[in-house]
Amino acid sequence: MALRVQINDDDVRGWVEVAHGSRLLQHCLRNAGEPQTGSPFAQVAELYPFEKVSDRARAYLTAAIDHLIFWADLQAPLKFHPEQSNEVTLRPSYTLARASLESAAQAVWLMDTSDPMECIRRHICLMRWDLQELRKSKLDATEKARAKDLEDALVHRVSDVFADDQVRVPNGYLDVIRSACAADGVTWVRLPWSIGRLSSYSRRSRSRRRWESPGRS
Repeated sequence: MALRVQINDDDVRGWVEVAHGSRLLQHCLRNAGEPQTGSPFAQVAELYPFEKVSDRARAYLTAAIDHLIFWADLQAPLKFHPEQSNEVTLRPSYTLARASLESAAQAVWLMDTSDPMECIRRHICLMRWDLQELRKSKLDATEKARAKDLEDALVHRVSDVFADDQVRVPNGYLDVIRSACAADGVTWVRLPWSIGRLSSYSRRSRSRRRWESPGRS
């Protein structure tokens, strides 16, 4: 029989802080506009005018917050029915927390650099990872081959700048989380840091390297 314990006020207060903080972060992210002229994301888009790095960063943060909001609405809703009671189990909460952590860590790692070229390199690594996971998920040989072709085209596009080994996929989520934890100003993967970085990523770079799409002159 599972052990049931009454949650004390201090624990409830901490949960409320996480829930309201998640809702506040969701509001901040939704109101974060497109990269401004001169920002690193704008520079990256000029250097690599294909899949947008800013869109990828926003997608990771959105995924992270979506999981937190799901937990908040379930365990700490804004309104309670007078007769409502919640039974909290750890495993589902850990599952949501892990999903949020893994998503946020990728955003932190992607943005934790002042060099647009390094940001692009990490962007390519993460796209390769997605394409390899896509290939694994397919049962049809044609669809698997299509995913492999997309990855090969991506690597070829940047091959005059990055060697294949430089854009290899990360060594799993734990490796990305560890790298994110070592980010400047981050003691743990904090969503406020990530969203602030999304909004104020503004240091300039002297590099102006461009890539051409296949068949483009």
